[in-house]
Amino acid sequence: VKIELVRINSEDSEKPNNNEYDLILILLPDDNNSANDTKYFEQLFLTLQHLDYNNNTKIVSYSVEDYLDSKKKIIPLSGGISAFVKTIGQEFELDIKHVYSTKPEELVTELENWDKNLEVIYSEGKRYIFSHMRKIPLEQLQKERIELTEDDLILVTGGARGITYECIKELTKDAKPSIAIVGRTKLPEDVSELLFLTDKEIANKKEEIKEKLAQENEKVTPVMIEKAWKRFLNTVEIAKNILYLIENEVNANYYSADVSDEEQMKSVLSQIEEDFEKPVTIVIHGAGIEESKAFKKKKLEMAKKIVQVKISGLYNILNNIDQSNLKKIICFSSIAGRFGNRGQVDYAFANGYLARTCWRLKQQGIDALAIDWSAWADIGMATQGSILKVLKAAGITPIPLKEGIRMFTELTNYNIEQSELIVAGKLGLLLKETEDKKTSGQLETSMNSEKYPMIDEIRKTDNGFIALKMLKYDYDLYMRDHQIQGLPIFPAVMGLSLIHISEPTRPLYISYAVFCLK
Repeated sequence: VKIELVRINSEDSEKPNNNEYDLILILLPDDNNSANDTKYFEQLFLTLQHLDYNNNTKIVSYSVEDYLDSKKKIIPLSGGISAFVKTIGQEFELDIKHVYSTKPEELVTELENWDKNLEVIYSEGKRYIFSHMRKIPLEQLQKERIELTEDDLILVTGGARGITYECIKELTKDAKPSIAIVGRTKLPEDVSELLFLTDKEIANKKEEIKEKLAQENEKVTPVMIEKAWKRFLNTVEIAKNILYLIENEVNANYYSADVSDEEQMKSVLSQIEEDFEKPVTIVIHGAGIEESKAFKKKKLEMAKKIVQVKISGLYNILNNIDQSNLKKIICFSSIAGRFGNRGQVDYAFANGYLARTCWRLKQQGIDALAIDWSAWADIGMATQGSILKVLKAAGITPIPLKEGIRMFTELTNYNIEQSELIVAGKLGLLLKETEDKKTSGQLETSMNSEKYPMIDEIRKTDNGFIALKMLKYDYDLYMRDHQIQGLPIFPAVMGLSLIHISEPTRPLYISYAVFCLK
């Protein structure tokens, strides 16, 4: 066995000597530094992009943490790397796994006893897998209502148009908090004039844009015209959206800044609190950009931008406001961060990281929630091109606009226990493996068939555990020696012995056992 150790850190990385490996083991740092984490992503991105993959390649990422104990150290990077690795696995059809454990010997156990589970958790000596997503009625989540008043100032990133804006518009129908929206688009000085343009005047603007491009460039392409035209239409839409809020008695203003730029955010947040004369009490972090492209074809600069908007954007807010005034943080995340998604290795990483950051903020006493949205039906990124058709072909049904908005307002108006929730329609292929298992618990324990040949699976129930075993004539060869009139019979003595199975540390009592012969 040949082993090569490749150092990846926030400053520099070593390039692998080879292009192809049977096992790629990613050991995560645990320093909990967001700046270092984004650098780590960049170095890992380049390292894995350098490699070639074959049908035998396995990728394992390992984070030293107890995932189930919310009082212990939470590593946001683990959420990002888990989504990163899942995406690589999907694109190259590789066996992958992310392991959460505080004991290296448990990692070794996973390597020696490989199975198809993508995420494995070790906690207090027990092994858990994600095998089923539990549907939770909204009313079961709601705890204490958050009263929104005119004294509240809601900071919204990426909320001047699209999904986030529609959510904010609904949120301010009854309550009238102040709204400060931060976006990338720069509004022109004559923005007020855009509000009253007729359709004919707007159409004439396109000709003006063409003429201006011709004056500034030797060659003007249709793509250049379309991009400039789209920017103009976005500007008009933003101006009209802000006006709508103001006309509906909402104290709202728009600020242009790049959320991933620390200095810009420091300046704009200071300006916001000065303009509104009150501190930020609620944060809606909806900013995000996405580029679907095969991993090998992705450019690092764009990947960095996708990651920084989500991760650096959130920290640039938290580092420049008084967190003691915060009532709530809502982060718009994506199911790509939970399941991975082909062509979105950077977007998946960013959202997976964002979700685990909300876990850590909750641990620190800040009410933070990451909403892992699936595609929306009538608005947003997924409506571009043929994305919705592709999703529907995969059995993924989009969220109706009205339903998504309702879920957002309810989750914003209440304190809830969870720090990450999936809001989606049917998830189709994303849950195919777990749906096939027909499991009934949120977390289940899987068994090593070599170590426990008489137990295939352990399911957790409200009252304890159920052990399952499927008897197979071709596998359970002892049954060939125990037949009555040619019919294989399970030996009663073996059933009795299962009533009390001893382990090195404690006995496991089984009240009854059901076996099925296949």
